[in-house]
Amino acid sequence: MLTVTQHKSSMAHMIYDLNKCAERLAVKGWTQQMLAARAKVSGAVVSNFLNGKPVRNHTAKRIITALGLDMQRIVRRVVA
Repeated sequence: MLTVTQHKSSMAHMIYDLNKCAERLAVKGWTQQMLAARAKVSGAVVSNFLNGKPVRNHTAKRIITALGLDMQRIVRRVVA
C-alpha cells in the first residue's frame, strides 16, 4: 500500500511504501498508540498514515523515523 503526503509550503507530494512501515511496526511489536507516542503525534494521525490517508510530509517523517526506517527506502517517488 502507498500513501501520498503534501508539504505545506509547496505542491510537492511524496509517495511512501506503507507495507515496510507496517512490517516494521509488527516486528517491533508496537501498537499504533505506542508508535504515536514515540513519534510525538496523535494515534489518529498514525492510523491515517498507515491506512493511506494523506498526512503532512514532516509528520510522515516523524513516524518513519520513530520506526527506525530510512526515508530514502520508504519514499517511492516525489510528484511535483
